[in-house]
Amino acid sequence: MSLLVKILLRVAAILLFAFCIIYLYRSLTSDDIGSEDNNPIITVDTVSNGGAVQINNPSQSTDFSDIGNGVYTNDVPQFGPDSGFTMTYFSEDDSFAIDISGKPFSQYRDSASQYLLQTLNIGPEQACNLKVYVGVSYDTEPSLSGKNLGLSFCPGAVKL
Repeated sequence: MSLLVKILLRVAAILLFAFCIIYLYRSLTSDDIGSEDNNPIITVDTVSNGGAVQINNPSQSTDFSDIGNGVYTNDVPQFGPDSGFTMTYFSEDDSFAIDISGKPFSQYRDSASQYLLQTLNIGPEQACNLKVYVGVSYDTEPSLSGKNLGLSFCPGAVKL
């Protein structure tokens, strides 16, 4: 092989190696994993066709802690172990899951529903159009587990 071909092959190998190192570095240090939105207000799709609601971004709220993979939960130490509910936000599909753990269930569902309104800075009508699952675990109440109880003020919510 000629000297020129050897030089060109070595330069190509060095460039390829450098490209791989840069790509690997960027993918490991990227802040865009999970397409997390850093805006204080975000627009989320509603359960109604083509609708959208602007809400305070839960991922930017001091009330929620990042537990990884675009999942945020309200901070138990802040509310105390007897808060009666836990709220989780999933940034992938802008949905919420609320686990009611305290009795009476209706009281804690009301508290969780009001907390959602205050945290997101929205009204009841807007909240009823969000993707929200309100439930209890089997250990808490077997007869209600597996059912979406709904927010306390929404049409179709289970009567407690």
